[in-house]
Amino acid sequence: MFSINLAKRFSIILILLVLPLIFIFFLNASDLQQATLASPLAPVSRMANMAQSTVTVSGTVTGPGGPVSDVSVGVSSPPEMKETATDSNGFYSATIETTGQLWLHVRPGLSTRLTQVNLYIGNVTGDMSQDFTVTDGYLLDLQILGGGVAITQTHGLEIQPLEDMLPDNQWYQLEWDETAQRYRAVLPPDIYYVTVAQPPTDFYATTEVYDLRTADQIDDLSLNTSYVD
Repeated sequence: MFSINLAKRFSIILILLVLPLIFIFFLNASDLQQATLASPLAPVSRMANMAQSTVTVSGTVTGPGGPVSDVSVGVSSPPEMKETATDSNGFYSATIETTGQLWLHVRPGLSTRLTQVNLYIGNVTGDMSQDFTVTDGYLLDLQILGGGVAITQTHGLEIQPLEDMLPDNQWYQLEWDETAQRYRAVLPPDIYYVTVAQPPTDFYATTEVYDLRTADQIDDLSLNTSYVD
């Protein structure tokens, strides 16, 4: 009987000692989780917690000859997307709902041979001004071929310049022209790597190089039919 009572007392003492340690462990784990969400390494979490607000983005698009009219300016955010155009003074303005993130896309007409601009802006909390400068460029016009046959389904293309790299919040984009069934963009003079990273079934990832330093390039991009390292 004495041995049984002693064992019970020992078990009770052990439980009383362990319970506070378990409580402290979970308290620290909760604090660590909160600290992680608040750190700069978790920008998406911070953006998700920002209140939705209405902001107006406005500015001027300028080219080599001064303000550029009739430039398409797209402004998008997680809640919605707006599109406008510059007036005769190169001025644009768009009002949009946002949770702190904006993507802006500037598209002069292809015939002008003025370059596109793409820009990401974070931590937007109110109205802001954003001007753009477009420069003389060349047209890259591509048709995707698979086994010699035109691929009419859209597949996002990745494009990177070789010489003049862009900041992290800017990029170039080849856009699908539904009517022509081709990808097109006016880009600054440079050498460009174009990659089809996720081709249709029976084809493999393909990268081609196009030289836009002195002239337009209107060409075909033929998908690999075998793996290329």
